[in-house]
Amino acid sequence: MKSSSPIAAATGPDGPPEARPEGAQGAPSGERAQTPRRRPPRRHARVIIGSIIAIALLAGGYTAACATAALPDPQITLSPELSSGGPEGLVIDVGPVQELVDGQQGPSAVGWSEGTEVWSNSDRPRPIASITKVVTALVCLEQQPIAAGTDGAVHTWTEADAARANAYAEQGGVTFPIPVGTRVTAKQMLTMMLLPSANDFAAAYAVSVFGSEDAFAAAAQTWAAKNGLTSLQIFEPTGMDEYNVSTAADLVRLGRLAMANPTVSEITRLPSANMPWGIGTVKSSNPLLRKGNGILGIKTGSTSAAGYALLSAEHQDVDGRDMIRFSAVLQRETTDERRDSSWALLDGMGKLAVTQEYVQKDQVVGSARTIDGAKIDLLATKTVSAGLVPGEQASIAAKPGTIHVGKAGQRAGTAHLRSPAGSTEIPIVTKQAIEDPGLWWRMTHPRELFGK
Repeated sequence: MKSSSPIAAATGPDGPPEARPEGAQGAPSGERAQTPRRRPPRRHARVIIGSIIAIALLAGGYTAACATAALPDPQITLSPELSSGGPEGLVIDVGPVQELVDGQQGPSAVGWSEGTEVWSNSDRPRPIASITKVVTALVCLEQQPIAAGTDGAVHTWTEADAARANAYAEQGGVTFPIPVGTRVTAKQMLTMMLLPSANDFAAAYAVSVFGSEDAFAAAAQTWAAKNGLTSLQIFEPTGMDEYNVSTAADLVRLGRLAMANPTVSEITRLPSANMPWGIGTVKSSNPLLRKGNGILGIKTGSTSAAGYALLSAEHQDVDGRDMIRFSAVLQRETTDERRDSSWALLDGMGKLAVTQEYVQKDQVVGSARTIDGAKIDLLATKTVSAGLVPGEQASIAAKPGTIHVGKAGQRAGTAHLRSPAGSTEIPIVTKQAIEDPGLWWRMTHPRELFGK
């Protein structure tokens, strides 16, 4: 049943009008309803804060990555004269030495102790006269060496030795007769045959070693072939036979073999020697020994068929390297001509040696570029040179190393000068310190730093 109470009708089911919220349905006419203000949800704030943190973390990680990234090694570039094998002119021209030989009127040849090259103006074998005795000495010493500190085997002078001496004297050959039964050492026979050019001692020595002149001659031909002396023909040990022949070039090669033998080289450089048996002082027949202290012999020769011949050797210092220069002259008309020809060749050879400086200490021999474009000079740490004679060559080459951020003086590579004297190492170092480009550069150059 509905109530008809005035109060109930006035309040209605929801209570009195003053109890309703403002703006609620049923508000007095003419009044606008208002919506209450709401606060943003907390979820949005968390997203914003998280984004800020993520950005900060990313920025910090990038900074850290930039700060700790390893820098690429500086790029090293060596100077062309190092990296390409050396400057021009490392091979010494042989033209001047050939011109020196070609300027001689008679058969001539020259060469140095280093290498195998020989320069000659004639390929025709000629009689070599007493230069044969150098062959005799080397062939006999190979068959019967003389131990260091001794005078070698002892030979007793025979009737056959005396008879040969008489025969050589009748032919105008050099002899020093001694009594039959005299005891003579190998060293004494070598001295007599190589200094005053005694034919009798040369023959006695060859026969004492090989038993006969024919056996010696056969051994000499085998020896010549083994040592590449293709033009050399030996039929007896003294050189009195005009069929003992050689080219001047092969005589230079013979000189090299003689100077490599300690017994022969010791004797041939002597200007004189004192001998027993009443012989007394004998003098070398080599006129060049009176020219200077550098002359090392080797042997003269003269017969009517050979004319005047001379095989010579002289010491030469080439930038601290001990060398020997050789000359051989054949078919000269006088003793003065063979002396002057030999001296002109040896003296001219001495002027053809070249000492070339390839790198100086503290010379800039390259550069390095750092990642940020800085240039670092690279320096050689020593001065190196090489002394060369015609036909010789030297080369210089280098390999780069690895350098990093650090102080000056880092090893940036190594160069080597290679010459007949050997190999010389030249360390290459940095002139300046290599600096880190800094954090800001690192952060602003990611492509250079990370390769992207």
